[in-house]
Amino acid sequence: MRRQNEIHLSTGVASVLFAGLLMILPGVSAAGSVLDTAYGSPAGALGAEVDAMAGTGAALYRGGLSTRLNPAMLAEEWDNRLDGSLSLYQDHEDRFQPLWDSFGSYVTDTAIASNRNHYFDSGFGAAIRAAEGLAVGLSLSTLYDYTYDFAEELRDPDPQSDPRDQILEERSWRYDGRLRALSLGFAMSTPDEKLSVGVAGNYAFGKRYADVRRRFFQDQDDSTILGGEHWLDGANATLGIRIKASPRVTIGAAWETPLKVQGEAAITTETFDVAGDSMIVEAATADVSIDYANRYRFGFTLHPRSEPRTVFTVDLVLTEWTRLKDSSWDEGDESPYEDTIDVRVGVEHTFYNGVPLRFGFRRLGSYSDREAGATFFTTGIGVPWERGLFHVSAELSKISSYQRHWFPYEYADPDIQTAETARVDETRFRLGAGFTYLF
Repeated sequence: MRRQNEIHLSTGVASVLFAGLLMILPGVSAAGSVLDTAYGSPAGALGAEVDAMAGTGAALYRGGLSTRLNPAMLAEEWDNRLDGSLSLYQDHEDRFQPLWDSFGSYVTDTAIASNRNHYFDSGFGAAIRAAEGLAVGLSLSTLYDYTYDFAEELRDPDPQSDPRDQILEERSWRYDGRLRALSLGFAMSTPDEKLSVGVAGNYAFGKRYADVRRRFFQDQDDSTILGGEHWLDGANATLGIRIKASPRVTIGAAWETPLKVQGEAAITTETFDVAGDSMIVEAATADVSIDYANRYRFGFTLHPRSEPRTVFTVDLVLTEWTRLKDSSWDEGDESPYEDTIDVRVGVEHTFYNGVPLRFGFRRLGSYSDREAGATFFTTGIGVPWERGLFHVSAELSKISSYQRHWFPYEYADPDIQTAETARVDETRFRLGAGFTYLF
């Protein structure tokens, strides 16, 4: 019987299967992981207006969503404002292996797996000028995104097989779920509006799922389905400051305190025979907690003397992943991840008819691979309507890395061998649509 220890896992991936997996299923081994799946991606959508400018907002007012980015910016609200947004994105993942000729010389890279998947996300914000010098904001948005899907068929490479190219195995490795943040923030400003401070409380909640499947067709090995579901919730705070250095320059900074999320993880293992009839079902639960570390945001916004109006803004986000903790780790283990720097640049140019055109650039490092990082190119436009504004955004991001295989490539012919790693090219294309209304 082919056991679960044939499924390759890294320390980070093992934690996504909620640690209890390591105790319940003996022999799970360590290997590689897909970038940012272990503890979620911080590149989730906020809103079409924000996403079109690469997610900037440390020193630029973003309505109720400023509770996430910098609550001190809420002081710039002089009315009441509602924001809502929906995004659709498509993820591409292509895996490549080097192809060698009969003399052992490199020829080219050949694709061994290709996946296309679609996901939805949303964001909401509200801001109110409660009193002179006091503003209140509320938002609901994605904090960490766990979604990832990989699936492939292992086929017989023997040209003499009958039938030819028959399927030997179907296998998949899927993650799902998001950690969402419900934030309530307050901002107070001085009478001259040159300085404001803000604080926001964040309640994080959500689920993350893991599902690993192996289905064998041409041999007598038992097939397996390994599933996990982890409920998470916790709270933290965000503190911010805004300084209006001059009528043309605004400086902002925010500190997001460490977030501890915890909850019960449920793990289920099913074993099937060749006919597909269930033979064994095992289930177990365990309490698992994760301590996300500090996050710091710094930024400035420049309003050049231009007509029509132009806004130029830059954010720098530092996240201390080296301080991340997981209750599933052995006592005394330190975080294997790297601190990341997230650089965001956004530009907005407003035409004479009130239509804003937006552009952005972002470079986000990966906490699981020092050598890899994602590059984002964003754009968008706004369309005024009565007391509101429709927003449309588009985003293209790319990242390339070398990773261990999710599953082993095993064939009857010993001459057929594969490299230990594959070059993985990931591309995300995201479209967003939203609306801002003032009342």
